[in-house]
Amino acid sequence: MDIGSLVSALLAARIGQMQLAAAAKIAKMQADNGNAVAKLVAAADQSMNGLAAAGLGGNVDISA
Repeated sequence: MDIGSLVSALLAARIGQMQLAAAAKIAKMQADNGNAVAKLVAAADQSMNGLAAAGLGGNVDISA
């Protein structure tokens, strides 16, 4: 194996590591965003339940 092939293989391995790290970071960001959206929806649902219990918004048509 010559030096050029060895350097090429090392560079390819390094690029692969960077791609995996970027993919992992993107996946984590998407998971965090999904979790935040789920919490926001749950909080909104709780707020709406409180309003409905107080008799507010009972006659509002929210269908589109």
